[in-house]
Amino acid sequence: MSEEKIQEDQSAQEAWREVGSRLEALGESLGRAIRAIWESEDTQQQLESMQDGLQRMADEIDRAIKETSESPEGKKIREEAERAAKSARAAGEQTWQETRPRVRSAVIRINAELERVIERLEREESGIDEEDATRGETDRRPGTVEPEEQS
Repeated sequence: MSEEKIQEDQSAQEAWREVGSRLEALGESLGRAIRAIWESEDTQQQLESMQDGLQRMADEIDRAIKETSESPEGKKIREEAERAAKSARAAGEQTWQETRPRVRSAVIRINAELERVIERLEREESGIDEEDATRGETDRRPGTVEPEEQS
């Protein structure tokens, strides 16, 4: 490897180490900030207030549902909701069946592209130059299927 290439590799590695260090520091800072906010007395009071409000709301909704479900209108609404749920489920299943082949094809193409990227990165790490790779002197990763081999 040339001296210039070695220096570029070392520079890139150092840059990525710096990115990693900064992300780690950011994560630690965010963690401390979130813990400080969560543990504050103000936050705890607000959470308790919110819990009380949510509980009252849930109780009111429960009472209204019980009252409504016993009425003729409530029974009609429930039946309509059940029919709507069945229709939505059937439409979802049909949509999945129609799009499944396209999703599968896209996933296969993405997988093939990822395999090419991995192979390129592995070649770069092992020092195989681009000329060898274009002449086909590298092996395909085990268990992969090239896009033209797919059915």
